[in-house]
Amino acid sequence: YAEELGRRFRGKIRFYEYFGEYLKNALPQQTANVNHIVFAAAQGLKKTNPDALLVAPGQDHMDTILTVFPVLAKSGALRWVDRLSLHTYGFGSSLQMHETMEKLKMQIQRYAPGMKAFNTEGGTCSTDVLYYDDICGENLFYPNYKTELEQAVWDIRAQVMMFSSGIFEKSAIFYSYEGNVGGRKFYHFINPDNEISPRPVFPAYARLVQRLSGAKVLGEFQQRSRNGLQGYLFRKNNHVFAALWRYTFDHIPRRVILPLPTKNLKVWDLVGNPIIPIGKKQSEIMLGDEPVWVDFLEGTEQEARRAMSKLQVVQIVPEISAEKTRLRIRICNSGDTALIGTLFLNKEKVAEVRIEAGETYHTSYPFRNPEKIHAYRVLFRTTAGDEFLSDEVRFLPVARASGPVVLGIPLKLPVVTKKILAQWFVRFMMRIISILLWRFAMTSTGLPMRIRLCCGRMMRCSYCLC
Repeated sequence: YAEELGRRFRGKIRFYEYFGEYLKNALPQQTANVNHIVFAAAQGLKKTNPDALLVAPGQDHMDTILTVFPVLAKSGALRWVDRLSLHTYGFGSSLQMHETMEKLKMQIQRYAPGMKAFNTEGGTCSTDVLYYDDICGENLFYPNYKTELEQAVWDIRAQVMMFSSGIFEKSAIFYSYEGNVGGRKFYHFINPDNEISPRPVFPAYARLVQRLSGAKVLGEFQQRSRNGLQGYLFRKNNHVFAALWRYTFDHIPRRVILPLPTKNLKVWDLVGNPIIPIGKKQSEIMLGDEPVWVDFLEGTEQEARRAMSKLQVVQIVPEISAEKTRLRIRICNSGDTALIGTLFLNKEKVAEVRIEAGETYHTSYPFRNPEKIHAYRVLFRTTAGDEFLSDEVRFLPVARASGPVVLGIPLKLPVVTKKILAQWFVRFMMRIISILLWRFAMTSTGLPMRIRLCCGRMMRCSYCLC
């Protein structure tokens, strides 16, 4: 079969993938089959098509690849394989999957140095969460299906990871052109209901290809273990740009400070909408799960590298609250090192503070004028030069009443008397009479015109009296 395959498609097809999501059972039971088939495929293809390259095993469970790959390598099957093929579903979903890719790179270096990988299938199934009950009956496992935004986020993160990893040579997207998958078109780039409206993944991929096509990876800049920050730096046609995102557990964006003036860079979201950084001498953006693109407009590649290496994620936000006549300040150090610095309240120095890793600092101060409205803001400046600023808070003073509350203007409710009821009844009857006269005048065609006009005048008079 392999010989005929190579002969028939010689000069047309170069890569041949054997197996597709086959290794799902216990590997010891399948190792012999894998070795036999991979050996036969390699011998047959090479005999009739010397340029053919064998790709295997099409592993689809990325959480098991770290177990599968060493077993295949030790069994000798990889001796006949030219490229390692993977189905990277969920690759960009989490920090754990990113770490899986890093461990896979180390395994390849150990067991098959120099081997490249193909992503022969990948993508994220999504659906509109408003129509969960219209997907595929009662057997739907809801956690498998993501929102359309998550589809774009996961796909773009996975593609950027693989492009920058150094081990992936090609990447393919799973897309069901004909028919549905699981009852609906989960992997599609357009709305399955009208076949017109694009999902976010459509412009996100367009922006991805536009940027990375022909680009060179300059380096990886990450703080994953500290705050989930992940970044890559690229160069294309003497233009330097970066991709940034954060792996979050709470899906809350955090302030990220880029040590460059705002005039020196431009920031775009994953579909190409501009993001305006705040600041002057340094730029600040809100960064969460969604990737952003950063264009470095001025300076050299080395300056861009320095800026990426000094990215700061602000996870420490001083909190202000009020309790009776005192202003309470709370600072939680969620980092892994102690914080030493100075605490300022409305630009006035109030204390020298040391907060150990994982600890929370508490203090309180009396309100200066509790009966007036004041704006309060706390600044914590560390000895390393980092500044953590709270939101501005304004507390509304509330006075305590010295006695019972008396309204200045007494409230008067209308009193319904017999006279008022009689007037309402007369108006109601006049309205009924006017309607009857109008119907009589309009339907009695046999009456003389003079009488009909008289009835109409009486109807108008009775209506006016009402």
